[in-house]
Amino acid sequence: MVVPLSEELVKKLHEAVLAGDPQAIRGYRHEGMVRVCIERPFSVVYGFEPFKTVVDKAAALMFSVNTFHPFNDGCRRTSLLATYFFLLFNGYHFTIRKDMITLTSKIAKRELKNERAVARLIRQSCTETSILLCPENISDDEPLLTRFLLALMKTSWVR
Repeated sequence: MVVPLSEELVKKLHEAVLAGDPQAIRGYRHEGMVRVCIERPFSVVYGFEPFKTVVDKAAALMFSVNTFHPFNDGCRRTSLLATYFFLLFNGYHFTIRKDMITLTSKIAKRELKNERAVARLIRQSCTETSILLCPENISDDEPLLTRFLLALMKTSWVR
C-alpha cells in the first residue's frame, strides 16, 4: 500500500521551507490546490491508473506542486521536500541533487511537460530502503520538524 502525504504535512513542509527566509511571500495562491496536488498521484480515470508506481506518484506530486503553484512562494522547494518525504514514507531514499533544483525550475517554467520524464530523473536519485519515518511521528512536534527541515535544506541544496 502506498502511503500518501497529508494536506497538513505538506503545509507544514511549506512553512518550514519559508521559515529561514524573511523575504518570502507567505500564504496561498490557491489553498484548495494543495489537496489537488496530493490527490492527483492517486488518480484513477475510467479504471486507468496513470501513475502506477511509487516513483511515478512521486513525479506526479512534484509536477503538480510546481505546475499548480498553490503557494505564493516556495513551491519548488516545497515540491522537493514533499517528494523526499513521500518517497521516504514509501521505502525509498531520495537524494536531492543540484540537478533536481534545475528540474523543478523546468517544470515551473513549463519547459518540461511530462511526468514520465520527471519520474525517470527521480529514479536516478532513488534507492529502495527500509522505511525510516512514518507520517504520524513527524506532525506532532512542529519545532523538531522545522529544525530537521532547515538542517536538511542546508545540507542538501543551495538556493
